[in-house]
Amino acid sequence: MKKRGQTEARIDSKLFEQLEDERKYWRNVLLRVVVAVKSLATRGFSFRGKTDTFGSTNNGNFMMLLEVISEFDPVDSTPDITNVDQLSLIVRFVQDNAEPVERFLCFLPNTGHKAEDMLLAVMDTFKTLNIDINNCRGQSYDNASNMSGQYNSLQAKIKEKCQYVTYVPCAAHSLNLIGSSAAECCSEATKFFRLLQNLYEYRTSDKRIIKRKKRDDECRDSEGEMLQGRDYFRVNTFLPICDKLLGELRRRKTSYDAVTANFAFLCKLDTMSEAEVRVNAIKLQKLYPIDLADDLQEECVLLKQFLTANDNKMSLRQLYLFMKQNDLKEAFPYTEIALRMFLSTAVTNCTAERSFSVLKRVKNYLRSRRSEERLNSLAILNIEADLTKSINYDSVIDEFVNQFVHRKKM
Repeated sequence: MKKRGQTEARIDSKLFEQLEDERKYWRNVLLRVVVAVKSLATRGFSFRGKTDTFGSTNNGNFMMLLEVISEFDPVDSTPDITNVDQLSLIVRFVQDNAEPVERFLCFLPNTGHKAEDMLLAVMDTFKTLNIDINNCRGQSYDNASNMSGQYNSLQAKIKEKCQYVTYVPCAAHSLNLIGSSAAECCSEATKFFRLLQNLYEYRTSDKRIIKRKKRDDECRDSEGEMLQGRDYFRVNTFLPICDKLLGELRRRKTSYDAVTANFAFLCKLDTMSEAEVRVNAIKLQKLYPIDLADDLQEECVLLKQFLTANDNKMSLRQLYLFMKQNDLKEAFPYTEIALRMFLSTAVTNCTAERSFSVLKRVKNYLRSRRSEERLNSLAILNIEADLTKSINYDSVIDEFVNQFVHRKKM
């Protein structure tokens, strides 16, 4: 049709011009609708209002935007809170600029709280998205027992599927647990936080119950010497909390030491002997035999000589960026893989926590009745706003317009 219409002498040339004009018209209409949807989605605003009537003051943000656009460029146009448990799925990878990034994939609803149910949901989602679990090298969750337990948790089940998926506990949750554990070790601190909780509950409760306090009839005498003020606080509160904090920090630090110890030698190559470099390279290669070959130790020795000659001291990320900028991937392929695996390892699940904030805005706070598919689509548009702004939707609009015009003519 397009080729024939280009010939003005053809009898159907006018029909072609009419189709082209209509195609341009509907393309401009749809372009404005897409821009309105993208603007609302990236900011997490609601779409629908109390009514869908064009011109009403309660028709929602989407209709309002179209009304504003129509004032300058006229365009023709003839929730509730749910209690569904959502599992947020995030992937982390390294970009070509050596920048580790985390991307939100989707929410998984009603997966259940058992490790087997969550494993099935994760594996089904990976299969749908064509993600091979055997290409994953790290996993991180909060410190709930069904997520991070040693034997029957989700991390243990995933490790049964792929033994090279190293588990790293969320650093932020670990610090929160350290503070809670330290507070519990001191009775005075426990009483203090319990008092704060009771004050909050008293202040926010609708009905206040008067309770008579139990008091002793006689005053109990203390035979020991009473510590006063500052000394009492130091002995009974400050020192026990500090001891508990140090103990919990040391215990949780071992989880991260086990991960960093395997890769840390790569940023110390210039200060290590050749024998030490070979020992650490062999150790790392044995941990990931399907990713790293025996050539890794030779690469590390050559890289040591290269860095020593250039007097370069860099972190692992700086080293990876240095290799990218100088096209050293072909010369040190297995070293590049090792660095990429380390940088892809997540130490927190903060991105998942932020996705739950978006969930509250998109679904709960806006009280919208949305299907899971639409919820995931809007969540991706909002969470990955940087990608949303860079989307080229011309091809999608062209395909839609062509189908619409074809159906209308038929």
